[in-house]
Amino acid sequence: MKIQSVRIKNFRALKDVMIPFDSVTTFIGPNGAGKSTVLRALDWFFNGKVGSLTEKDCSFGATDEEIEVQVTFAELTENDREALGKYVPEGVATFTAWKRRSPDGSDVLSANAKGFPDFNAIKAASSAASKKELYSKLRADSPALGLPSATTAAAIEQAMTTWESSNTDQLVDAPEALQTNFFGFNSGGKMSGLFDFVLVTADLRASEESIDGKSSIIGRILERSVDRAAADEEIAKIVEESRAKQQKVYKEKFKEQLDTITTQLNEVVTSYSPGRAVTVSPAEVELKAPRTSFEVAVLDGTTETAVERQGHGFQRTILISALQLLAQSGSASAEGVICLAIEEPELFQHPIQAQAFAKVLRSLAEDDSKRIQVTYATHSPYFLEARHFDQVRRLTRSSDATPVVTVHFATVAEVKAKLNGVQDAEKVDSQLDGIVV
Repeated sequence: MKIQSVRIKNFRALKDVMIPFDSVTTFIGPNGAGKSTVLRALDWFFNGKVGSLTEKDCSFGATDEEIEVQVTFAELTENDREALGKYVPEGVATFTAWKRRSPDGSDVLSANAKGFPDFNAIKAASSAASKKELYSKLRADSPALGLPSATTAAAIEQAMTTWESSNTDQLVDAPEALQTNFFGFNSGGKMSGLFDFVLVTADLRASEESIDGKSSIIGRILERSVDRAAADEEIAKIVEESRAKQQKVYKEKFKEQLDTITTQLNEVVTSYSPGRAVTVSPAEVELKAPRTSFEVAVLDGTTETAVERQGHGFQRTILISALQLLAQSGSASAEGVICLAIEEPELFQHPIQAQAFAKVLRSLAEDDSKRIQVTYATHSPYFLEARHFDQVRRLTRSSDATPVVTVHFATVAEVKAKLNGVQDAEKVDSQLDGIVV
């Protein structure tokens, strides 16, 4: 599945914006317009830890309102449908989830945080018979909804989910009793392995992303490319053997001495507390097998140096190379998708190198076998292509006391409609190549 659209409410400078997404989505606009804020809102949706947002993240002091990020996905695969279960029944082409931060600071990621008000009583009904009765009455009273006939409780639930998925503009906040935490109690997200969002911020250091960790770029590459299980199993055996040998040494070297101390101590103890005794023996050795880990260093000529000792340009080159390898090595799982989100991909790059990187990102996103989606915020013309003007999102910010951020974009159909007097489709397409948003 891939992101089809995003709605962000009450998050920093973004009071309420709706943004369509493509295979490559380019954000442009002046500094402070909110380009990076869009990417950070998505990072919170996918990767944000509970409590990572505070009241300061609310839009212009609106601390009594919820922060909300709504993401709608399209291009659902059979694997997606199987993993998401009841949230994407047959006939549903998209899937929407909401992540919300309440004024009290609690976070919830839910696939049913919103719903159609007329369905609430049906969903809350305790028996199949009452569900069928209420559903039949709604169909009779509101034929304009176009609800299909359904004779079982499961069929009714599917019909309502299908209708809501196709009419998200008519949904409102669902009663809390009907909402579920999409991640469950153990935070084992249903989307794990289906969609992996990777954010590269403008201030991200290559030294941090070169550490072998679960959230770093290098760590993610290693997780997909290297099987550590066999090595970790062998190391665990070595550690256990070492623990046993260490315990044996303790026994051989200390048993006689400790037995003597135990006897002497008990002679005194029993005089005070008959029937009781103590023993002194070597403590159990606690050895834990370390997880196999790797490190990245830079070979400069014949000298090996640390990544952080390199210049900004080369560190950024390492990040770019790692991103490209991450994309080429496969996605979050055999069926999943990686979304690469990059702040200023041109940062610290020679113009020719920036231009080459733009082409690589484009080719990765357009290769269906890679399952890659790309989005970035940029000031560079190298990442803007006239032929893909419809994938550009331009953000502007008003100069009001409470600024309003607006997202501007154009579709191919809209531009074609404005090309007056051109009847030939090939001529229309040729003229579109010259349009720059």
